Amino acid sequence: MKSRTRVLSLAVILSLTVILSGCIGGQAQIPTDTIDGDQVPTDGSADAAGDTGTSEGEYWSPYQFEEGENYQYSFTAQDRSGTFYWDVQSVSGDQVTVESGMEMDDGRTFSTTMTGDESNVYRNAMTSPLGPLLASTFYGPWITPLTKGDLNVGNSWSYTLSEGTYTFEVVRTENYAGHESYVQEGRKDETLFYEAAVAPELAFPTHVAAYDHETGEKEMEFTLQDYSG
Repeated sequence: MKSRTRVLSLAVILSLTVILSGCIGGQAQIPTDTIDGDQVPTDGSADAAGDTGTSEGEYWSPYQFEEGENYQYSFTAQDRSGTFYWDVQSVSGDQVTVESGMEMDDGRTFSTTMTGDESNVYRNAMTSPLGPLLASTFYGPWITPLTKGDLNVGNSWSYTLSEGTYTFEVVRTENYAGHESYVQEGRKDETLFYEAAVAPELAFPTHVAAYDHETGEKEMEFTLQDYSG
């Protein structure tokens, strides 16, 4: 079976390739199952092992964008690098207009504008050339555990799937672009494959990285460099 972390990394590379070739991509499909109302990646049955940690902490509510927010990220994906941005241009009731795009270090650029309610913006994003990239990072299913409970360091969640046991733990705090962020590590059978950081006051993660499950090599990374809003 191909490593699921490899699939995520390849999805980002595919997205970059599609963007740079000027083609229109389809929605990225990542197999999921539902556990306690949450979707988690799997190609078979899954059982939730629950969470640990009992003290109350801060909570993260993703994708609750406000007008004027602007996220600027640096990214690397194998041999490619550049900047990615997400600019919330307007919010009126449940209608949101977002401009998003990227600039490669070689000067090539791509941008797209999406308008609709939160679910429509998500669908439009997924069917744009940015779809595989967003589905593997900011809207990735591995982000789900961070929305399940408080963000105290030491809290963890685990899922047993047909291919192994996945454990997600809040391991430390880091500062990204001036925002204290809770860092979650994802491990498959004790091997690090994913890392995400979130700041409770921001709607998008401040950092996302994926590692090759077999070699431990970092395959992609998105880091918040600047935020205004």
